[in-house]
Amino acid sequence: MIIAVTYDIETKEVFQHFGQTRNFLLVKDDKFEVVSAGSYSHHELVPFLKSLGVEVLLAGGMGGHAVELLKQAGIRTIPGLMGNAEEVAKAFLEDRLEYDPNYSHECDCHHHH
Repeated sequence: MIIAVTYDIETKEVFQHFGQTRNFLLVKDDKFEVVSAGSYSHHELVPFLKSLGVEVLLAGGMGGHAVELLKQAGIRTIPGLMGNAEEVAKAFLEDRLEYDPNYSHECDCHHHH
């Protein structure tokens, strides 16, 4: 299973805005690797993750549209997470991740239109 975590490269925390994510922490076979998404727009991030073979995305804030696009691409999404990205990934792998399955980030940000 390949897991991606939205990643703030400076703080090593879960990045809080999926549509502006520039880096992902990839977890495969218990190995961690930082992958740059460059300057993809939020619409291009889904095919980018799919091309990496990502099956689960752990993220901070995400809009419903992004969650739906990821779902259509066959990527399970767990939004609303905070904290150290590696620790969040380890908690998921050890089946001890606490999250709100009904989490929704909806805002009136101009980029969601």
